[in-house]
Amino acid sequence: MRLNGRDLSGAVMTSGLNASRRRSRVRPSRYTQSMVAVTVSLMVALSAIFFAVSAYVDYQHYIAETTTSAENLTQALAEHAHQSFRAVTLVADAVSDSYSGRSDGAATHRAFQATLNNLTMAIPQVAAILVLDQNGDVVVSSPPLMAPANFADHDYFSLHRDHAALGPVIGRPSRDRDDGPWLIPVSERLKAATGDFVGVVVVCTESAYFQEFYAALAADALDVIALHSLDGTLLARRPVNDALLGRNVADSPMFRRILSELPRGRAEDLLMF
Repeated sequence: MRLNGRDLSGAVMTSGLNASRRRSRVRPSRYTQSMVAVTVSLMVALSAIFFAVSAYVDYQHYIAETTTSAENLTQALAEHAHQSFRAVTLVADAVSDSYSGRSDGAATHRAFQATLNNLTMAIPQVAAILVLDQNGDVVVSSPPLMAPANFADHDYFSLHRDHAALGPVIGRPSRDRDDGPWLIPVSERLKAATGDFVGVVVVCTESAYFQEFYAALAADALDVIALHSLDGTLLARRPVNDALLGRNVADSPMFRRILSELPRGRAEDLLMF
């Protein structure tokens, strides 16, 4: 083909070849497309695996931190209970020694009453102190009772009366009236120089003392912290639930499991509560 005396057939053919080459570069082959798709899929899969592994590692780290925090909290609670009841038993020991060594007389009685009052006011764990004679009658108390009272029907009284070698006993919490405080009795045998039973010293601590401590430690309003004696009796609980205090959960599977894991030893080596 000639235009203005020039042969254009070669130009046209060359142009067509260049266009074909350009089209071949723009349109990748099916193999290339497949490889791109596989690569993208692998990247997505690897990203998903990476995020899954990261989430699992973060979760395990969270569980480890939570477990450590729970264990630390449990140890702090156990130590608080141990020290609190230790303080109460030391007061019972002091009252027992003081009462056994006192002489009769009104002046001595007033001095002893003042001693009990001072102990009750000075030690935050102590809410009340009772001294019972061999019949269960209250001889002296702090705060003073408004009327004569007898506690011979309480479990701790018969336990100390019938078991000379029994140490301090943590009893079931109770209260005198519906709106009164829940009191946890810690009792100890009173004995004469001959070892004969002459009465019982009862030092009471309030469930509220422990519940206020638990409230300060709880991280969430739904957190439940409970203190049980070894026989399964609920002594204190946060959140407070008066309907549960004093109940026994000794038959529950969780309590039996926890009890089976506790260390064993002599009573004088372990403060059992």
